[in-house]
This record gives sequence, C-alpha cells and structure tokens, in this order.
Amino acid sequence: MSRFGYIALFLMATILFSGWIATTQLSLISINSHELWQFLTTLHTHDMGELVIAQLLLPRFIMAILVGGALACSGCTMQALTANPLASPSLFGVNAGAALGLVIATLFAIPMQFGDALLSIVGAAVCWTLVMLIGAVGRTSQLRLILAGVMVSTFCGAFTKALLLFHESSSHSLLSQLAGSLAGIRWPVVQETAIIVIPLCILLWVLSPRLNLFALGRTQTQLLGIATWQWQFIFSLITLILVAVIVSRCGYFGFVGLMVPHLARRLVGHRHQVLLPTAMLLGASLVCWADLLARSVNFPTETPAGAVLALIGAPFFLYLVRRQ
Repeated sequence: MSRFGYIALFLMATILFSGWIATTQLSLISINSHELWQFLTTLHTHDMGELVIAQLLLPRFIMAILVGGALACSGCTMQALTANPLASPSLFGVNAGAALGLVIATLFAIPMQFGDALLSIVGAAVCWTLVMLIGAVGRTSQLRLILAGVMVSTFCGAFTKALLLFHESSSHSLLSQLAGSLAGIRWPVVQETAIIVIPLCILLWVLSPRLNLFALGRTQTQLLGIATWQWQFIFSLITLILVAVIVSRCGYFGFVGLMVPHLARRLVGHRHQVLLPTAMLLGASLVCWADLLARSVNFPTETPAGAVLALIGAPFFLYLVRRQ
C-alpha cells in the first residue's frame, strides 16, 4: 500500500474516533471530558455520566462500527463476484429479502432460537438466487442484473407492506426496526452481532486473494484451474449472512454497500487485501456520523440513520449510473 493509503487510513481512524467523541457530547445527560477520560482509563462506572457512556453510548457506537464494516465488506464482495460496479445488498434485493424474512419470523412468532436471523438469511438467499438466475438468462449483462434486483426488491417490499397491513398491531414496532436505527441498542444485541460479524469479516479478508482473481473474468479464472462456482457460493453465503444479521438486528441501512467500496478504491486501489479493511473503516465512520446526524436533526427525538444514508446514497447512485 502506498504512503497515501496509510495517510488515508489514519485520517479515517481519526474521523471514527472523533465520531466517538461527538457521540458522548450529543447526549441528554451532560458528559464532561473528565468523566469520559475516567471511563476510558478505568472502565468503571462511578456516576451517572459514566453509566450513560457504558450502557447507552458505547454499545451504540460499537454497533455502528459493526453495521458499517459488515455492509461495506458485503458491497465489496458482491461487486467483485458480479463484476458490476452497481452491485450492493440494497440494489440486488438482499436487504429486502432479509427484511421480509424478519417480518415473517416476527409476525408469525417462529418458535426457534435466533429464528429472526435464520429467516432473514433464508429471505436474503432466495432473493440473491433469483437475481442471479434472472440475470443469467441469455447473455448476462450488468443492466439485466440491476433490473432483476430492482424487480425482486420491489416484490419483497410490496409483500412486506402487505403483511404489515394485515397485522397492524405489530406493524409500528416492525416499521421502526426496519427503518434502520441504532436507538435502544444494548450489549446483548451487540455481543450476538459481533460473534457473527467479526469472524466472517476476518474470513473474507483471509480469502481476499481469491476475490482479486474474479476481476480476471470467469473464463480466465477457470483456465487457472480455480473452481469458480464453489468460490462464488462461499463468498455469497458469507455476504448473505452478514447482511441478514445486520438487518435482523438493526434494520435497513441502504447504500452503504454501494458507496463505500467505490470511495475505498479511490483511496487504496483494487487489491482486496487492502480494500476490505479500508472499506470496513470507512463504512464504520459513515454509519457512525450518519447516526450522529440523524440524532441531531430533531434532537432529542430519534431519526433513523437509514433515512440519512438514503438521502446521501441516492445522489451517489445517480452519479454512478451517469458514469456507467
């Protein structure tokens, strides 16, 4: 990695740390610098300010890191597998399928531990498979894949809304959850998410040299003796689990998987050994500051961070479409 890449990583780490400082300041309870330093150095809660940091702000900040890192890794992987610069969980129906699985699991009270996450994975897998099958009809093209993703996302969105209309008693809480908000995140949810997200992101980074080979094209990859379909299945499964876990725990965060990989490539290039950790750090910073912006829009009322990301991501998507 070049010197510029190291400087970019340092700047992103600084931006992320400044997001943590800003998180402690944007609180209903005033937290001074002494209380923050006391908590960071001792990790004990002696007064109300330190208790707020430990039980409310820190889990929310760590969850923002997990959400941004997981979605950024997913976007990088999907763009590499499909050789499509517009590929992302939101545009290829993966988010919508995971949200539909979450709604079904919640409304019909699936009697299974982690049933919401499992059905979210199933929903995401079904939608991803449909998009790839529809896109593979005839000659595979980037436009066909995008249209297939839009069609599948629209169908899942309509089906989800229909289910919520038939179950109005539970629709309010589900709509709030699906909107993409980090409000009310507590340590048990953070721990459940981290146990899945962190090992899978590390696994993607370990396998990242294989992702570089997909840039050569399927024909060249097969000539090198690489089992293309097997590796596509492995990377797709990791991606689906990452996205589904995030959606089942925090809701819908659109455009993170689309924007972050492009920004990261501008900074460090196309080698996934460097691209993935850079995208994770950039995605974590983006979600953290989007959450801060969402909280400050109508403070102290909570605004979903997913709405802020959608406002940022929609113009970026139009810019990418115009470039293509």
